[in-house]
Amino acid sequence: MAEQPVSEPTREERIAALPPLQEGYRYLYNRSSEPWEHQFDGRVYKFEPHEVRSIPSNAAELFRADSIIPGTLRRVRGGGGTLVAERYVAFGPGWAIHGSVKIQEDYVIQNAPAEAEADFLVPTTTEPTMELFDRTSIPSYVDRPNVRDPGKPLHAAIVRV
Repeated sequence: MAEQPVSEPTREERIAALPPLQEGYRYLYNRSSEPWEHQFDGRVYKFEPHEVRSIPSNAAELFRADSIIPGTLRRVRGGGGTLVAERYVAFGPGWAIHGSVKIQEDYVIQNAPAEAEADFLVPTTTEPTMELFDRTSIPSYVDRPNVRDPGKPLHAAIVRV
């Protein structure tokens, strides 16, 4: 008998093979071929190339928000000012922060089950480049109206404590 060729598992099979996580954790995947690191709450998280790791959901949300590959930030034409970018990391399955509830004097994070993003377990070949995005089109906080003194813009000031 001829041997059957061994095929690589599909992305969906690899996701299904991940063990379920306890509430409050989420998988994160380093899409690049370089190590990637970030810090959260005084702890440094280092991801090896193409590593999948479970981390707390609040850390995962920060890491994804800060993982824009330099040179990929673009404004969507006709998108009403929407910005898009390619990221070093992608969310996997797990738990996402759904909100918070005040119980007595404390706020308690509410989690909800979350699915993997389309880029999870999909490596990127994008190399970081110079950022060509024109940031002058983004409104400055200085130009926003002042709540305490309507009609006057905000200004920088030294505040004695």
